[in-house]
This record gives sequence, structure tokens and C-alpha cells, in this order.
Amino acid sequence: MKLAFPSHLVRRLVLMIGGEAMQSGFHFALNIMLLHMLSAQGYGLFAIGMVMGGVGLSYIRSLTAVPASIWMSKSTNSAGVDTYDVAFGTAALIVALLMAVGTAVLMHVLGDPSGIAAGCFVGAWSLRSHMRTASSHGASRLSSPSAMALLQSPAVS
Repeated sequence: MKLAFPSHLVRRLVLMIGGEAMQSGFHFALNIMLLHMLSAQGYGLFAIGMVMGGVGLSYIRSLTAVPASIWMSKSTNSAGVDTYDVAFGTAALIVALLMAVGTAVLMHVLGDPSGIAAGCFVGAWSLRSHMRTASSHGASRLSSPSAMALLQSPAVS
């Protein structure tokens, strides 16, 4: 029995895996470069910022992005989609702000003078993840407060 895969699925798989491989390679090269350029404390602070970003991604995806995509795809009319979009988008904004403030405070306590920048990075990265996941299911039209906040942030500019 010969198994044939649809060519469009194979192309999507290759693009997805290729994108992940390029991102992993970039992160590896960045870490090696920064390891040689920064002091041990500087590299440690960078690593903490990246870990906090990963934690923020996990929280946003599990608390807002995936539930939003599930509930919005089940909605039968555009008013329902908009309601879920605003509700989950606002929750994502609150979670992202909490992660940003928490990271900034942690970095400040650890003696990093650029702790606010690390907090902004974590918040923007988390919020971006929510927007990509929720809008990939055909829902978000930049109507939620979280979308507007991200568009107005200096991180986007």
C-alpha cells in the first residue's frame, strides 16, 4: 500500500519546520555571540529576560490565545466573535502587562539598569503571541484593546 501526501501539506510542513530551524539557528548564534561579548552577569540577565519571555508566551497561549481561538471558531455570528475577541484580548493585555511589570521589577532588583526594556520585550512578545494565535483562526480584526495597545507601543514602531 502506497501512501501519498497532498503536496500543499508537504509544502506547509517544510515551511514550518524550515522556519523553526532558522529561528533556532539564529537563537543559537545569538547566544554564542552574546556569551563572548557580555560579562557573566550581563549574559545571565539576558538569559533571565529570555526565560521570562518564554514563560509569558506559555501563560498567554494557555490562558487567552488557545481558548480565544476555540471559542471564536465555535461562534456562529460576527457579534459573538467580536465579543470573544474583546474579552480574551483584554485578558491577554492584562496578563502581558503583569508579565512586563514583573520582569521589569525582577531585573531592577537584580541590578539591571535596562530592566524596563526587558519588561517591554516580554510584554510585547507575549501579546504578539496572543494576536498571532487568535487571529490565525480568522477572528481578530484589530478591534480589541490588546491589539490597539500593541499598535501604539514603541516596540512596534
